[in-house]
Amino acid sequence: MPLLEQLTTHSRQSTATVAVGTYLVAALAWLALVLHDPLEHALVGHSVLGSHGGPGVAETTAVADGTLGVVHYLLMWGLMMVAMMYPSTAAAFQWYADRQRRRPDAGPATAVLAFVASYTLLWVAVGVAPLAVVALVPLGTVAAALGPAYLGVALLAVGGFQLSPVKRRSLRACRSPAGFLPPGTEDRRPASLGWQFGRQDVAACGVLMALMVVVGSMNLGWMALITVVLSLERLTDHGERWARWTGYVAVGSGVGLLALAAL
Repeated sequence: MPLLEQLTTHSRQSTATVAVGTYLVAALAWLALVLHDPLEHALVGHSVLGSHGGPGVAETTAVADGTLGVVHYLLMWGLMMVAMMYPSTAAAFQWYADRQRRRPDAGPATAVLAFVASYTLLWVAVGVAPLAVVALVPLGTVAAALGPAYLGVALLAVGGFQLSPVKRRSLRACRSPAGFLPPGTEDRRPASLGWQFGRQDVAACGVLMALMVVVGSMNLGWMALITVVLSLERLTDHGERWARWTGYVAVGSGVGLLALAAL
């Protein structure tokens, strides 16, 4: 059963407080991201993360600013992950809360917080990867040298992944949270389960997040587009079909950009 249908069924039976809270946190994260650059420009005269800069600008700036820059980058990356991932994960968090509530030894609030915190921490840790990539590859230089072909190659990679068996397997686990719990793991600690669920999410969505780095981290337009794609994939009846169509569009766009670069 798709996550959206699970959440709708639950809401007819009781108040989906965890899901509502998750959506509220996601909305606050979006508000913070929208206000971040104007506020930072007003306070210090420039954006530490270079949010509206090109490929690799945010990561290069963060590394150049030392430890504080890296910490700031990871905090903003975490905020970005909350804004993008929480809307399509709210029903999964609610599913876990309901599961805990039915346990005789349950401490649902503490367990849910540990599950969500572990899930979120994994996505924050993923932010180390872009810093490492940009330290090895000057994305801005590569983008300037390749022109439209730069984004074209990136979109072909995204499209290929969206159409791959790996994407289908990972997406099925994200769409049905109970499916990521193998027999005998039901009693594992909430933090361990949250980390495991996060790993499924990274496997299913990591390539889409990598696209954020390719086009320039913290680009609100791309963030909104990818958030919509994630929600369609994970919450609707035809999620796998949406993933395939996203793949077709990405491949077609990539081929078009490569053709344009060749002219």
